[in-house]
Amino acid sequence: MAVKSVVATDFMDKPSQYTREALVEQILWLIRLRWIAVGGMVAAALLGTHVFAVLSNPAPIYACAAALLISNILYFLAATKKPEEASRRDLALGMIQVELDLFILTAVLHYSGGVVNPFFLFYIFHVIIAAIILPRNLSFCVGLTAILLFGLLEVNELSGGTLLGYHPLSVAGDVRRKPVYEMGVFGAFACTVVLAQYLTRMIITRTTAEHNKLETNLRERTEELTKINEILKTSRLEMAQREKMVAIGQMATGIAHEIGNPLASISSVAQYLCRKVTEHEQKEHLLVIQYHVSRISNILKRMLSFSRPATSEYRWTDINELIDNTLSLINFDKRARSVVIKSTANPDLPALWLNPQHFEQVFLNIFINALDAMDAKHSEQEHVLEITRELKDGMVEIRTRDTGVGMTPEVCRRAFDSFFTTKEVGKGTGLGLFISYNLVTEVEGTIVLESEPGIGTTVIIRIPPRTGKDLMQGQDVEGGLLNGAKAV
Repeated sequence: MAVKSVVATDFMDKPSQYTREALVEQILWLIRLRWIAVGGMVAAALLGTHVFAVLSNPAPIYACAAALLISNILYFLAATKKPEEASRRDLALGMIQVELDLFILTAVLHYSGGVVNPFFLFYIFHVIIAAIILPRNLSFCVGLTAILLFGLLEVNELSGGTLLGYHPLSVAGDVRRKPVYEMGVFGAFACTVVLAQYLTRMIITRTTAEHNKLETNLRERTEELTKINEILKTSRLEMAQREKMVAIGQMATGIAHEIGNPLASISSVAQYLCRKVTEHEQKEHLLVIQYHVSRISNILKRMLSFSRPATSEYRWTDINELIDNTLSLINFDKRARSVVIKSTANPDLPALWLNPQHFEQVFLNIFINALDAMDAKHSEQEHVLEITRELKDGMVEIRTRDTGVGMTPEVCRRAFDSFFTTKEVGKGTGLGLFISYNLVTEVEGTIVLESEPGIGTTVIIRIPPRTGKDLMQGQDVEGGLLNGAKAV
């Protein structure tokens, strides 16, 4: 509420900070009121001369009306121009308008009875108008001008007109008891009430509109800052994850180098001994050594390829081989020891045009989530991770089914949101499925979840052999298909 009060005070006291459009609108509004004032002055002079006969010399009133008309035309021409210093010029124009109007009002009152004229209440309107369109210090100057001018009329009245002359109303006896004067008082009071109410309502409306605009702008800026903070938070987490992956990759490279040299030596010695020995049993043992050395070497190669930064290289890929390579990595996870992995290859599948490194990450995320779900479910029955592939409606469909804890429909709906996770703190970032979703949709594929609490979860990925975007770019489809067939 304190902020709103400050905003309201600033709006009421510092209108010079408005946009030029708002200030010009207020000045044009004042010009429209002045056209009415010119007509009112002429009508009052005619009524005072020919109907009520209270004005002995209406010429000064007509002269004041003419001066107001001419100045208003000049105001209008100046207000519609757009010089470079528009805002400062418009502010000076508004100040001149109000000050000159006070002098013209004082002249009209002086030539139509002085302070006895009930329309002296119109000084109030000029003060209110100045408070609307001018800054606080200038509006105070307008109020001081109104007080001084009315004081001048009072002094002239008390001195018998020795300062400015005396122009009383042509009414015999005490003017305050005449019906004509009472009608004038009533008319002046009625105009004061109506105009004061109108100006007050206009101030409230403008203030409310400005408040709403400021609140809307503040809300929009707050939402923008919130989005920026979320983006920065995501960027920091992704950067930390990249740095960690780079460190792991560097470490894996070092480990592979350190292990690779001894393995090469062991393999060489085993091959040498295999050629020298003659006993069958010894040869069998040496062949077992060579087999396991080769196996360790292949594992190191896969670790190195997986730890390398992902590239944007797309190529025709055998999805069966890609899944088997990814499964070979999780076979060494201790959680996989109590899980039966059933991977059913389908040799009839076409090659897929995709980034293999991206989809290694997709499958690794899904397989690790499945192991976590089954590890969290303490059950005496054997856990099964089943991966099947088939061609369905022109799309390659990969189904990964686990026998884990499963998910509720609400969790399934939010599973692909960034940073959403049901794992304990420190065991999940909530980015695995989010990244997987983006990588799958990048090749115009789909990924959905089917899950039931206590039963398990099935992840269904459907990938087109080639995206429509690649086909539209004029790639060598026939050559690609041939290469893909060779890959299969």
